[in-house]
Amino acid sequence: MGSSHSTRHFVSPLMSQELQKSCYNAGVRGQGITFITAIQEIVLARTKPSLIILNIDPDFLSYNPLVFDRLSDLHPYYWDHRNILKPILSKGSKLIDLKLALQAYQMNSTIVHIIKYYLFPQEDYEGYMPLFGTMSESEVTNIREKIFGVNKAKNDNRFIESFKKFILNAKSEEIDLIVVTSPTIFEDDYNQNESMLVMKHILNQEGIYFHDFTSDVSFKYKNELFNDISHLNDQGARLFTSKLILEIKKDLAK
Repeated sequence: MGSSHSTRHFVSPLMSQELQKSCYNAGVRGQGITFITAIQEIVLARTKPSLIILNIDPDFLSYNPLVFDRLSDLHPYYWDHRNILKPILSKGSKLIDLKLALQAYQMNSTIVHIIKYYLFPQEDYEGYMPLFGTMSESEVTNIREKIFGVNKAKNDNRFIESFKKFILNAKSEEIDLIVVTSPTIFEDDYNQNESMLVMKHILNQEGIYFHDFTSDVSFKYKNELFNDISHLNDQGARLFTSKLILEIKKDLAK
C-alpha cells in the first residue's frame, strides 16, 4: 500500500512467487496517508491479509491542502462504507452527507478515469504498474542542479493521526506490518525532515519493522534504473523488490 511509489516500485507478481503468498499492489497514485488509511480500513472490512507492506513518502505528514481535495476519489464508495469514510471525509468537509446525497456529485471526480480506462484498458500485473522509460545522464545532472532543499513544511496532526491509525488497524487485526521507503536517485538527507523524523519515531515506539532504502547506494545516480526523478523504471523496481523480499523473509523468520 502507498502512493505511486507503491504502484510503480513493488513488483507484486515477483513477491507472490518468492514469498509463496498471493499478493496485490493496492497503491494509489497521488494519494497521501489519510486516503491510504481509508483504503486499508475498507480492505480489512472485507478480508484479513497476513501481511501489509506500507511504502511511506518522506513528506507524508507534511501539511498539504491538496490531500483533502484528492479524497474525492473515495466519494463513489461513500454510502457502501459510510461508517469508515465519514470520519475521514468530514475532515475536508463537514457537509459530506449532504453533498454525497447527490449521485452525480459522488461520481464527478472519477468520470474522466472511468472513460479513460474503458477506452484504454490497462494490463493488470496484480496491481503493479511498471514504467519503462530511462532517464539520461544529462537529465540527472540538470535536475540535481535545480533541486533539493530540506522540506520546511510543518507536520499536520491529522496526517499523524492517520499514520498512527494505520498501524493500530494492523495491530488490532494481528496482521504483520512492514514499512518501507523507496530508493531515491540522489543522496538526500532526511534527518532534517520533520515528517520523516516523526514517522521513524512512531515506528520505533510501535516496534514496526522499517526498511529505509533512501540511502541504498545501489540506486544512487543510476539513471538507467529510473523512469523519472521520483520513480523507478521496471528494471529498478525489480531490483528494489528483490532486495525488499530478502528483508521481508528475515522479518517473518523472527
